[in-house]
Amino acid sequence: MMRFGRSVGIAMAGAAALSLAACAGGGGGLAASQPEVLVAVGACPEVEIIPGAESVVFFAGAEDPGNVRYQAAILNTARQCRAQGTTVTFTVGIGGRIAAGPRGSGTGSAQLQVSILVDGAMVSQQAYQVSANLGPPGYGGNFNITTEPVTIATPAASQIVRIVTGFIR
Repeated sequence: MMRFGRSVGIAMAGAAALSLAACAGGGGGLAASQPEVLVAVGACPEVEIIPGAESVVFFAGAEDPGNVRYQAAILNTARQCRAQGTTVTFTVGIGGRIAAGPRGSGTGSAQLQVSILVDGAMVSQQAYQVSANLGPPGYGGNFNITTEPVTIATPAASQIVRIVTGFIR
């Protein structure tokens, strides 16, 4: 959870100055009236993994350890926030693994959801399907997704912006 406030303003102002300085040298830079600014990592909200939705297990029959077909887990997250004019654009990356269980065969797949909330109100929700081959030689595989960019109006200093993700069961 991150408040867009003074730290964002300072980071954005500093980054804007750097962006404008880079454009001042001539060449094909961004227009000085609408600089695109990479928001400092400390001002870009962390990606939160919903407790209990960081992994999901699929069974072939009864929910018993011997019946596990496969399990999917989120291992890494990343985010990028870009401010331009009166908007901020968010892009999220999620990496993980799908691993076969004792009853694993074929392909394992799961659905991830990525949401952006401002003061608790959902402003964006995207779902992504991830999959992996459960057979030899790896008996599973890694997945990486990058969300479609989401652009919203720049939040007020008092607003709380959250990026949340997890598997849909």
